[in-house]
Parts: sequence; C-alpha cells; structure tokens
Amino acid sequence: MSRLSKTRTAELLNEPNGSQKLDLEPGFDPAWELFMEGSPQAAAFLARAAKKAAYRDRLEQLLSQSREPLYSALSSPDPKLRKNSAKLLGELCNPLDANPLIAALSNETTRFVRPSMVLSLGSLAACGSQPARSAIEAHAVPPIEAEGDARHHADELSALSIAKKSLISLEKRPFTDIRTPRKIELVSPDRLEDSLSHELKSLGLSPRIIRRGAVEVQARSALELFKCRCFFEALFPLGEIPSLSPQAVARLAKEEFIALLNESHGGSGPFGYRIELKAEGADRAAFSRELSRLLDGEQLVNSPSDYQAELRIV
Repeated sequence: MSRLSKTRTAELLNEPNGSQKLDLEPGFDPAWELFMEGSPQAAAFLARAAKKAAYRDRLEQLLSQSREPLYSALSSPDPKLRKNSAKLLGELCNPLDANPLIAALSNETTRFVRPSMVLSLGSLAACGSQPARSAIEAHAVPPIEAEGDARHHADELSALSIAKKSLISLEKRPFTDIRTPRKIELVSPDRLEDSLSHELKSLGLSPRIIRRGAVEVQARSALELFKCRCFFEALFPLGEIPSLSPQAVARLAKEEFIALLNESHGGSGPFGYRIELKAEGADRAAFSRELSRLLDGEQLVNSPSDYQAELRIV
C-alpha cells in the first residue's frame, strides 16, 4: 500500500471522524509529519495507531532521540492538541513520560482536556510508573466554578475512578459454595428447560419452570447444581427495587451483592464485576457510570474486561 502525501493526509484527517477512518499504514508517516507541525487530528490518529504494538514501536523509534515533540504538544496553545497528545502519551505507556504529564495536568485549566490527562496517568501507573501512581492517588478534581463545568467535572471524576482501578490488582477469588439455602435461576439452551428440570429432580430438588429457558430452584449447594448439563448460566436473585435508578440498585447491591460474593468465595480482596442493564429505554452508559461510582471501593471494582461476577439489572 503506497504512502499518502502529507496534503492528502491532512485533507482526510480533517474530514468528520477522519482520525478514526484513515488507514494506518499509508497515513502513518505523513501523520507524524503533521503532528510535528502541530496537528491535533494527527495526534488523535497516532494515538489510535499506538494501540498496535508495531506502530507503538515505530513511534518510540521516532522519539528515541528526543521526546520533546510530545512534551511540547502537551503545552500547545491548542487544547485539542494537548488533549490528543495526552491520549497518545497514554497509549505509548512509557514511564519516562510521567513527570511531564503530571506537570501538564497541574497547569491545565481547560476542563475538557483534563480527563484525558488523568486517564493517561492511569495508563502510566499501570505500566509501572511510581510517579504516575502517586499522582493518581493524590489527585483531586477541581470543584465546579462556572456554568458548563458540570459535565467536564463529571468526566474527570469518571476518569479518576478508571485511573485508580489501574492501581488495583484484581485476583480471582476461589468459589467455595453458598453457605445458606438460596433461590437460583438456571438458564438453559432453548427448549431444554424440561430436561434441566428432570436433572434437578434427580438431585432431589424441586425445580420450577419460570419461563421458557429458565428454571428456578431452591438449593443448599450451588456446586451440586454443576452436575446438571442442561444449563449455561446461574443467576442469584438479589431482590427487587422500587424504581430503576443507580441509587436504588446501589443500596441493594451494597448489602446483597457483596454479601453473596463474600459468602461464596474464599480469599480476600475486591471483586471485579461488570454491569449488565437489560431495562428498555435507559441510558446504559450513564446508568453504569453512576452505579459504578456508587459501588466501587474496597469490596467492588467495576472491571468489564476482567470481572468475576456480573450485576444484572432486569
């Protein structure tokens, strides 16, 4: 694939969502040249390219003599260039970049830029940078001072929450078994609920088909149920909420979800979890963001890519 000209690359990058649509190989070299000239769109493209190891290595080679182009971009008069350069720095994940990024964040006054800097600090902390880790642990989000700050304030809080998760080592805790009898809903492949009921009855249990593909049973042991072959999912009902809101779910989960997990697992440390919202018409992203903010702490860490339990809201 032939290389694009710098002029053509600039035209493509300036199109709507151009940094995401431009092909990596023909656009890489001219995008680097454009970045050196101060193009925020080129910085966004390079941040995308740096997600792949081959391009990350090429960028490190280009920066091997001096990382000053990166650091200069962090203090550019253009806030979009500062934001996208911070993203690029986070994707490179080089601990050498921690102190310049910390300094840039401390000087940054444009609210929409700051969340990207916080997230990149989290990436550097995850890559082993102690200065980045210390900065994340000490970071305080500036209060809302002007109309219009609320959204960016919330974005920075969310970024800080995500960054702090990078400091936590999530180790899978071994499932031991439930200690008290519980209702458990077993989900079977389509049309196998009768077969699943027969298997459960052979274990001396009294199953009840509650809908197509789902059987409910009162069990003293969850491990015993794994003798059955006709289900692929076990759900533990936690309770009902009066209204669908993150606050209502959090109140229930802080009691029942955490208790169930601690009761049925050995070891210690927080549980990684993910949120699955099945309700129609809800803003899933906003709901999950607020719910994880309310739940995350010493016991729970929202970690969709590395979770041990799912909190399903139906």
